[in-house]
Parts: sequence; C-alpha cells; structure tokens
Amino acid sequence: MKMIKVVKIVILLFLGVLISATLRISSDPPGAKVYIDGSYSYPGVYLGEAGDSGSPLVVNVSDQLHFIQLIKPGYMTYYTEIDVSSGGTYDLNIRMPAKRYEVYTQGARVRLCRRILWWWICGPFYFNSGYSSPFAIDLDLNGTTDLVIGSGIGYVYYFPNRSSTGFFLANTDYVRLQGGDTVLDVGERAKPFVVDWDNDGDYDLLVGNSVGEVWYFENQGDFTNLAPGVALTADGSTIQVPGGLSFPWVVDYNGDHKKDLVVSSGDGYVYKFLNIGTDASPSFTADGKVGDDNGDYHYDGAVAGGFYDMDRDGDLDFGWCRQDGLCEGFFEWGSHYLYTYYQDNYDLLDAGTYTTFTFGDIDHNGQIDLVFGRDDGYLLRYFSQHLDGDIVWDGIVNGADWARLRTALGCQRGDACYIPEADLNDDDVIDSNDESILLSNFGKTY
Repeated sequence: MKMIKVVKIVILLFLGVLISATLRISSDPPGAKVYIDGSYSYPGVYLGEAGDSGSPLVVNVSDQLHFIQLIKPGYMTYYTEIDVSSGGTYDLNIRMPAKRYEVYTQGARVRLCRRILWWWICGPFYFNSGYSSPFAIDLDLNGTTDLVIGSGIGYVYYFPNRSSTGFFLANTDYVRLQGGDTVLDVGERAKPFVVDWDNDGDYDLLVGNSVGEVWYFENQGDFTNLAPGVALTADGSTIQVPGGLSFPWVVDYNGDHKKDLVVSSGDGYVYKFLNIGTDASPSFTADGKVGDDNGDYHYDGAVAGGFYDMDRDGDLDFGWCRQDGLCEGFFEWGSHYLYTYYQDNYDLLDAGTYTTFTFGDIDHNGQIDLVFGRDDGYLLRYFSQHLDGDIVWDGIVNGADWARLRTALGCQRGDACYIPEADLNDDDVIDSNDESILLSNFGKTY
C-alpha cells in the first residue's frame, strides 16, 4: 500500500510538470496572507502575501480543486474555493471584507433527514451510544460544509452536506470511516480533526480519545478508507495528556509556518507540542501548557480548546468550551464568554456539558458559525449573526454607520463609491430603503 502511494506521488509530480495551474492573487487592501488547502480551523500551507492588482502574488499549484483563504489584520478572513483542474492561469482579486463582530443566534439541534417515498422526514441528529464530536470541513470541495463526527464508542463518521444553500444531513449516505480496511476505532470518545498532515494535497485525519492519545490516519487516496492508525509521539514517547479526553487542534503556534499541535485534556489544561520537523513531516517536542503572561489557562474540569482569530486583529486567539457548557475566548486584552442575541436578549452561550466544538460557514453567508457536540449524543448549531445597520461592525448602530451610509447614498454595485456593507437589503443600490433599515435599528447593540 505504501509503495502504491509513492508511485502515485511520483506520477502526480511528473504530471504536475506537464499540467499545472498558475494563481495570480491580489487583495484590496494588499498584503493579506494567503493560505491553501486548509479548513476553517487550520489555514493550510502558507503561500505568501497577496499583492495589488498591478503586482499580484504569483504561485503555481496542482490542477485540482483548492480551498483558499486570505487573512489580514482588521478584516474578515476571506474563504473561497477555486477549480483549476484545467490548468492555465487564474486571477483572484479579493476585496477584503471589513472587520466583523461575532454574536450568535440561539442554539438549535442539527437535524438528520431520511427520505420516505418522495418526502424527507427529519429529526434531531443523535448518536444512541452517547457523545458526539463534530469537525466542519468541505471534504468533497463542492462548496458546502460537511461534518466529520466522532462517537462515544470510538468510531468516526463522514456526513456530507446535501444542501447547496444551507445545512442538510441525510442518513442515507453517511460513511463510517475505516482505517487499514477495518473499522476505524480509537477507543471511547473519538474527537476528529481533519487536516492535510503531509501536504500531499488530500485531507488526513487526527483523532483524540478518552485515554488522552492522538491518532493519525493517513489518506491514501480515499478518505473513507484510511491507512492504519499511528499514535502521535513527542520526544520519543506516545502523546497521552493527563486526565484523558484528548481534543487535538492543529495550529501554527509559534509563527514558523509549520503545523504545531495543542491537545486539551480532562485535567483542565491545554498542552502544546511544537513541530521540530517540517511542515510536511511533523515531529514534536512537548512545550508545556497554553497560557499567557499570568500563567497557564486552567479550569477545574475537562476542556476542549482551539484557535481562531475571533477579534479580527490578524493573530490567532485561543478559546475553549468548559465541562460546564460555557465557552470563553482569550485575547491579548483579556477574555470574554460567547453570547447569543435574540429579541433584544443578550445571553451566555451554553452548549451543554462535556462540549466539543468546530467552526464553519454552515449557512453560506460568509460568516463563521459554530457546531457543538455533546455528551448526550446530540449536535447543536449556532449561526453567526449580524445586526442590520452596523455598517462599520463595531457592535452598535450609531452615527458612524449613518455617516458611512450617507457617503455612499445613491451608489450602485460596480461604482467606485459603492460600499457593500451599506447595501443593507442587498439590492445592489444604496438608497432610502437602506436608510430605513439603519434607522429602525439605531441605538441597538449586540
């Protein structure tokens, strides 16, 4: 099997010389960091910084579908997928969205549907073995967000999203993953993280478990039938975090453009392992616990933590969900809990006990939503929402938004003066209808 993969890679490398694609990437404003073949949770391989339209970043890539993202301080992370399977040259001219504030809708159970005759009958997603741990990723690169879900008995499942505009899971086409031509089983409480671990252009799988290990399953051409699992090591010993309940997260922790690993645990700490190998062939050394200048982050109970630029300042922030169900973000300036906003009520986001989480644009509106797994086997989803009229994305509808709208009044899409954030009803013109929406929300905050 390994020889087959080597031959495959050699063939692909040879074909890549003959058939490849060129990307010309610019951003407005220029200077956004560009990554390829990642996910919402891990950006992927760093390509460089986007130039302007006159001097774009030029890179050669393999002729296939690619997941691209651009990151710049003060702006919303931009995600796109591009099909370059025909080779040739492709221009990506990205206008970076303004910095955004994230507040979430009330939680709702993720639903699973089955077809009976020509009707779809839907009910809540549920693992009857108890416990579920999701990971959101467009695994089939068709523009929708799928879920890879770990179960309480150690199995991992792939549920493709069958909706082109939303989130629709069907129980007729899910797949229970295999590793080495047998059922993939890591013990109890499987917690998946999907990433191109070896930079060969396909997605591999990491899985944590109840005893604190992290297992690696290599994709050898079929994500549903992976290679046999290998327990990851650091400093020559198997990684096994104290307290068990390992929740792995891949992140470039020290900014050297290599995959590092952080693993949350049942003892309330989050352990970090730095990559002393290469980005395509990681090798780890233990480097203590995740924390700040005031000490290690700790909670008296199990935690599940990961990294995401929550305040849009260009660096990764740390957040975790605690055993009691509350989720908290940690920043350079302090910390805060996540909240929901509904009918003028501003409430703590409480997803339930022993929660794990994942990021993804579930409803395809350019904002990053949350999906939580719980120890009762259900999944919850919270959509990121935006307050109509908050054009400058500072959390309040006030005079700053009014001034921004007035400067663009009468502008249509395509005009130099057009500001997309001011087109509140998305009708391609900034007019009195947008003014009415802003005024109806004037003074409201998240």
